[in-house]
Amino acid sequence: MEAEGEIETPNGNVEAKVMCFYRRRDISSSLIMLADKHQNGHGGTWDLCGGFKKLLKSQDTSGGTPMIEGVTSEASQQGALEEDESDSEGGEVGGGASIITPTGETLSPPERHQLRHRELFLSRQIETLPATHIRGKCTVTLLNETELLLAYLNKDDTFFYSLVYDPQQKTLLADKGEIRVGSRFQADTAALLKEGETDGRNLEELESLVWTPCHGLNDRQIDQFLVMSRSVGTFARALDCSSSVKQPSLHMSAAAASRDVTLFHAMDTLHKHSYDISKALCSLIPATGPVLCRDEMEEWSASEANLFEEALEKYGKDFNDIRQDFLPWKTLKNIIEYYYMWKTTDRYVQQKRVKAVEAESKLKQVYIPN
Repeated sequence: MEAEGEIETPNGNVEAKVMCFYRRRDISSSLIMLADKHQNGHGGTWDLCGGFKKLLKSQDTSGGTPMIEGVTSEASQQGALEEDESDSEGGEVGGGASIITPTGETLSPPERHQLRHRELFLSRQIETLPATHIRGKCTVTLLNETELLLAYLNKDDTFFYSLVYDPQQKTLLADKGEIRVGSRFQADTAALLKEGETDGRNLEELESLVWTPCHGLNDRQIDQFLVMSRSVGTFARALDCSSSVKQPSLHMSAAAASRDVTLFHAMDTLHKHSYDISKALCSLIPATGPVLCRDEMEEWSASEANLFEEALEKYGKDFNDIRQDFLPWKTLKNIIEYYYMWKTTDRYVQQKRVKAVEAESKLKQVYIPN
């Protein structure tokens, strides 16, 4: 269990709010097999510790069927599962070959056995227990495949998790905070074309160039163009009725017109007109009126901003739940974009300060007599 906070009861006793973790032995064998299959299918690290093992060498040299790197048969899967169960019940560590991990480590069977007991399964279950039940401190972290597996064995009371267990629904899910780091998440680099060789790819499916430094303008000319684009944005807000309500003063309108969305649109317009400033300026002021660019920070109303902060307090950065329960008329893209802009505001800084003060006032230490 992981402590979430301490509560002092009216009678002076201290209770701790804790988040529950489960061991492999606490979860049904069918779920454990599915978990091992999931990790193996996605190239996970845990398949090196249990479940579907990748045996690079077999100790059986009697001419039997060789072990093949990759997914094993159903019989092998069941055998691996039975070995896991026997290990968790405190039986002897079975034999078997040493394995080599992607990080170059060699794990012996005893080390593999020990790693099984370092894996936990996170749950969203919160319980309140008397502080006298606390017997010590441990560290539980999200499995990081870039770290050496032996690092978990070399540290006392250090555990890891990669899946979330729901004790009510009896399900296992990948943690939403999973860090997608590793060789399998890297893009494949295309081979360099030889001189005179034609590119056989469909160029329409490739990225589009949106800016190039190879133009005839200097930095001063570009800066002057951006100043003019901000002026156009300020004037557009003066003509827009909805903007005049949200930005009632000239100073606020000018500040809103200086946001990134205006500058990015101006630079994109300049690029589309081959860096011809006069043509780009004419494009910013068409016959229908000056172009008005607004980002999520300006589009949202005060009531929507309050709803977002309330949802963030309840769900954290679970943007899908925030959208479903609080802001269903917003797209997921809108909410995520607004979140990162909101983090740049004074309101966010003030909330961080308030939370820091609250954290300082919380109970820091509990003395538990033997």
